[in-house]
Amino acid sequence: MSVRMKVGILTFSDADNYGAMCQAYALQKYLDYQSFECDIIRYYNHSIWLQYHYCSLRESDFIHCIKRNIEVLSQSQRRKAFRKFRNIISFSELCDSTTVKKVFSNYDAIVVGSDQVWNPRNTDGDTVFLLDVMGDYKKIAYAASFGNTSFFDEFCADTSTLLEDFSAISVREKSGKNFLKERYGIDSKLVLDPVLLLEKKDWETFSTGEKREQYVFVYQLKPDKAFAREARKFAKEKGLKIYILPYLARCLLENIGRGTSLQYSIGPEEFVSFISNAEYVLTDSFHGIALSIAMNKQFFVRMDSKKNNTNERITGLMNELGISDREFENHLSPNLDTTIDYEKVNTILGELRKTSKDFLRNAFGDL
Repeated sequence: MSVRMKVGILTFSDADNYGAMCQAYALQKYLDYQSFECDIIRYYNHSIWLQYHYCSLRESDFIHCIKRNIEVLSQSQRRKAFRKFRNIISFSELCDSTTVKKVFSNYDAIVVGSDQVWNPRNTDGDTVFLLDVMGDYKKIAYAASFGNTSFFDEFCADTSTLLEDFSAISVREKSGKNFLKERYGIDSKLVLDPVLLLEKKDWETFSTGEKREQYVFVYQLKPDKAFAREARKFAKEKGLKIYILPYLARCLLENIGRGTSLQYSIGPEEFVSFISNAEYVLTDSFHGIALSIAMNKQFFVRMDSKKNNTNERITGLMNELGISDREFENHLSPNLDTTIDYEKVNTILGELRKTSKDFLRNAFGDL
């Protein structure tokens, strides 16, 4: 009987964020399918941890501290749902920058990604995410994202040397691929976000089976009164019930009452289930779109003209799949009766999946 090779995935394991957890689950699940013994590295990064926990005045100014603590307090039930979801994921033992070398030594390969693992403003410049930890393991980046490539220099390290130590590098956005080539001469591969490595049938296993009347599901990341208004208008014109998941407490005020059903405290499984069973999905989230595509749902995406890095993730994927008409900035009505031809989309998606899976197979090589 052959020995299963051990792979660790370094991503944002402490993030109570729907996209972060779904992409982590997806990459682990896909590698499990390939017969690797795979764990998510439970790595403690204080900057990431602080985004989902109470902060003190020692760590932030008064106004930011109050806002952060209100958010954290409001999400107490959601955190319980995320803890429950983590029970279906295989994790390593908890480690930090002083003990991560010992944990890495248990694996034949470490995969860093996906998500914005190469955005130093997320991690306070933590070079563990560049795999600067000495050890006898293969270093692979899968669908790593910079967020904004101009931030990369904020890593206080010899980034060129660290990147050269990788066996294989792939990125999620074209800007990241261009940046690595122009700055470091590195030929990286453009690949799909992990949620798109899994197919519709894989995600539908999350379906709760709860019977609901036909509905529109809205996943709203940022406070946006115009988006909330357009979503309610869309549901009314379609004659459908509307379920709204506001990511932030500040979004709640835009959606309380008004004939909506708020789903503020659900976990990742329920989140996926709401998308899976929806007639339409409206969102301003990249992972909301990616999951909608994976499950062949009709969707529209609210674009933010001020967020070029967020827009690039979204437009890059939709342009690849030939569905750029799903975007709207102000009014949704002109697109009401257009539908996505998933026969065409799935053909293109199949080719992109093959490219992404080929990258992983070649990256692991003879492991």
